[in-house]
Amino acid sequence: MAAKDLTITGKTVTEIAFEYDFGCLDSFSRSFRKYYNISPSQFRKNNYQLNSVNSIAVTRVAESEDIKMEPKIVNKKEMYVVGVIEKVKENVNILENHMKLKKQFIQKSLDNFPEFVKNRKDGSYLELYMFPDETEVEYEGYMLAFVGTEVENLDYIPKGMVGRVIGKQKYAKYSINGNLAVLIGETYDQFEKWLPTSGYMFCRGATIEKYHDAFVNLTDKNSRLDIFLPIERVLIDYSQVVTMPNEFECYYYRAVGSADKWNDVKKEAFTVMLDWAEKNGLIHDGKVKLFDFNYTENGIFYYEVFYRKDDTESDLSDDNVKIKIQNGGTFLTVATIHKKLVPTANQLSNFIAKSVEFDFTSGYWFEEYEIEDKKLTLNTPVTIYGRVS
Repeated sequence: MAAKDLTITGKTVTEIAFEYDFGCLDSFSRSFRKYYNISPSQFRKNNYQLNSVNSIAVTRVAESEDIKMEPKIVNKKEMYVVGVIEKVKENVNILENHMKLKKQFIQKSLDNFPEFVKNRKDGSYLELYMFPDETEVEYEGYMLAFVGTEVENLDYIPKGMVGRVIGKQKYAKYSINGNLAVLIGETYDQFEKWLPTSGYMFCRGATIEKYHDAFVNLTDKNSRLDIFLPIERVLIDYSQVVTMPNEFECYYYRAVGSADKWNDVKKEAFTVMLDWAEKNGLIHDGKVKLFDFNYTENGIFYYEVFYRKDDTESDLSDDNVKIKIQNGGTFLTVATIHKKLVPTANQLSNFIAKSVEFDFTSGYWFEEYEIEDKKLTLNTPVTIYGRVS
């Protein structure tokens, strides 16, 4: 579905990622590459056709294989793993990287035999892809790729390996048997189709592929694999209706850049407005409320951040921050946090579309961020406003 949009629409990769409920571009690119063995941008640039992509899922034969279309929702407890790890960029060849790390893991296992096997939980091995914590700034723009095994504890970490604690997490679990070279891609495709209407969102936990001890190779019909995709429930309350003046004044700054650099554009806009708010004494108890509006046109991304002007205050505009009239009206609002913004907005849109009480004909949205200590984080409180009649 996403691949088709890349082929026949003019939407940016970021817009397509958000449309299919991926909370960030990295998670979408990783899933896309897992299926097609090529990045979304390369797929579009080379004008690939869906039936001619050179990928690990060249042949689509899910009908003849054992694959469950609907995932099982499971809660995994905290787990301990040991293995080999590497930081990788978005454009890494997933399959080649996996084979390289698996080879390293097998060699390290042999080097530490027999002590190594005493602490293992079973004979399976794991492949994990993890987003770094926000505090791990040295990994910004990277993922952490890991191949190893689950162990009882981290009291013994084999020489040449690392130990990691994977926190408890809710997962969408797919169990597949058969030709994994085909079915792995099919599974990620099914997850992509299931997610938008599931009431869940893809989150920053570890994506886990557990290869059972019966695993021989990717094409062996007896190979078994469990895929765990980290998810969070999207909980929303539509009860808040807010009425604003039809027009009101705001201070704003607009950042402009290429659509594939949307995150940098967004960061620039918030940085300028936060510095301006601090300079003018508008941050109280470490907090300030800013709202945004953004759009893409001809591959150019526009991001505006606003601060609502108090009619009693003097003009605080400067060379960067200007005053403009913003449209108001009646809005249906929902509170969430930054990392759940896109799936929550999708849920709100679906709710309005099915509602007999509200009509969403304007297509006008904006989000209000309650920012603390001048830091926009994944957990920053956000209120989404959708104008209704």
